[in-house]
Amino acid sequence: MGKIKNLQRLNIVFESLSIISVRKTALLGITLFFIISLAIGLRTYGLSWDQGYDYTPHPDERAILMKVAEISLPSANNIQEVIDADRSSLNPRWFAYGSLPIYLLKVAHFGYSAVLDVDLHDLRIIARSISVLADIGTLITVYFLGSRIYGHREGIIGALLLALAVLHIQLSHYYAVDTLQALFALCAIFFMYRLAREGRVMDSVLSGGFIGLGLATKFSQIPIYIPFLMAQLIYLIQSFRKSHDSGVSLGGQLKLALIRLLAGVGASAAVFVLAQPYALLDWSTYAKDLAEQSEMVRRIRDYPYTRQYVDTPQYWYHIRQLATWGLGLPLGIVCWISVLWAAIKGLRFSAALIYIMIGLALPALMLSLSTSLIVIIVATIIATVALALTIPFRSSRSYMDLILLSWVIPYFLITGALEVKFLRYLIPITPVMLLLSARMLVTLWESAGDRFSYLRPILASLFILLLGSTGAYSLGYMAVYSEPHTAVRTSEWILANVPSGS
Repeated sequence: MGKIKNLQRLNIVFESLSIISVRKTALLGITLFFIISLAIGLRTYGLSWDQGYDYTPHPDERAILMKVAEISLPSANNIQEVIDADRSSLNPRWFAYGSLPIYLLKVAHFGYSAVLDVDLHDLRIIARSISVLADIGTLITVYFLGSRIYGHREGIIGALLLALAVLHIQLSHYYAVDTLQALFALCAIFFMYRLAREGRVMDSVLSGGFIGLGLATKFSQIPIYIPFLMAQLIYLIQSFRKSHDSGVSLGGQLKLALIRLLAGVGASAAVFVLAQPYALLDWSTYAKDLAEQSEMVRRIRDYPYTRQYVDTPQYWYHIRQLATWGLGLPLGIVCWISVLWAAIKGLRFSAALIYIMIGLALPALMLSLSTSLIVIIVATIIATVALALTIPFRSSRSYMDLILLSWVIPYFLITGALEVKFLRYLIPITPVMLLLSARMLVTLWESAGDRFSYLRPILASLFILLLGSTGAYSLGYMAVYSEPHTAVRTSEWILANVPSGS
């Protein structure tokens, strides 16, 4: 009888735990649905606010729309022309951006026009819808990445902060590849995390595939290979520690690591060629356009639209602009602090100081003096090696922070040193920074614990203030889209008030 009662009690406990688990899952699902709905609403409101301005007032979006109009599918009789760069109707002959966004929009236009007749002027809405979907995809990836690395709270908070991020709201209202670039970067990092945890070749291939998609969207995504290498290194270190238990020799571990590395790099190269074939087939044009963009961002070439950045400070300009306008205060401050916090977390004061001087200050100083290719490579290597050398001082749980940091830090060191400083250049790293912010906030809450429980009401109030101010800024920003574009309103006023022909 006693055994039966014990079994009954165990069944009751298991049933109770199952009910709690189901309720928790349902609550998470409802919360995530609310966040996604909020993000969609903020990103689709006023999506056509500039209707009446031919080819859109955004110069990069306009250039992409025009290239989409110029390319066409070859006929069945002339399919062999596809590999002829000079004759191919699929060759955009323009590589300021990657070809993938152009082809993606062309496919969407082709499918949509099969049902409705859509001219180029209306194509902006289709394009911006793709941009919105890409940013929502980034938000969902942030949730899953944060949930896997840290926990559901971090994933939810990171997704909520991204939903309210004005920089992402703004760039979702245009089709200028930025939201696609962020999506492919986050998806690649998600599979890098899985690679670092499990060491599966398929995860290396998948992360490499998303790297290829990112490079076919914008070549400035090239530093994404750094966290890819960091993920490979982290799993290799963990494999060495487990080698005695697994029975796999050191040589065997290195061989498996090489297979994973080559599989990922091969996948990235294959996907890049498939998504942007004329980078190879029309190499001269591709190389020329890349060189032009490289010289533009360093102001070796002078363009009217880059003169606004003359005499603007390196690094600090981006830090201030993202904090003030891209995210709004105080979230922007929290975001930058969280990166530094994650970089030195777990290090002793002396070790943290050495890392900051060698891993951050030295590469930044080098790039401030020169942004030549050699200096960029050397400075990036120093920053990456310095970050990798902190591995022995970290707990195994915080290893995954290194994957995120090895994307944010080298990318920002390079981008922040450039003479041209469009704020949208930072969108590939802002989702990761917001996730690190969520992690820091949750850690502060947990650190209060029972011993400092009196601090929790203060922390809760500050968190509410953070969300409230960020939400107010994002809602205030939406006023931009509540009226027609200023150029459209100006044109309407002129037509109504200025005599014809004057």
